[in-house]
Amino acid sequence: MVSSSVLPIASFPEEVIPLIATVFFLMIPIVAILTKHQQKMAMLMRNDGQFPQGNPLQQGNLGNLPGSHGFSQSQSNDIYALRQDVQQLREMVSSLAINIDNMNDRLNRQSDPQNRMKVGE
Repeated sequence: MVSSSVLPIASFPEEVIPLIATVFFLMIPIVAILTKHQQKMAMLMRNDGQFPQGNPLQQGNLGNLPGSHGFSQSQSNDIYALRQDVQQLREMVSSLAINIDNMNDRLNRQSDPQNRMKVGE
């Protein structure tokens, strides 16, 4: 004798089965759209900020420029210039952070009473 727990789908009402099938069929395009979106995002993340040395736009290597797909020459030039500016700003911020740390170290050494006594001797 077959137990009803072995075939739980047999216990569904007949009206629910077409509804479940419809939901599964409607999920196929949604899953396809989400998969394509995920692939595009992975491509963008992989190509973000990877420039060869020099300006590839001036060398005529637009194909080597990540993120240049669908942009005009002037837009690609603007993007390259902006990325160069961001790189310079990052270097400046790093340099300033190092200088601030050095100044804090000097101030801490000057305000330490044990260091004052050593200097005053």
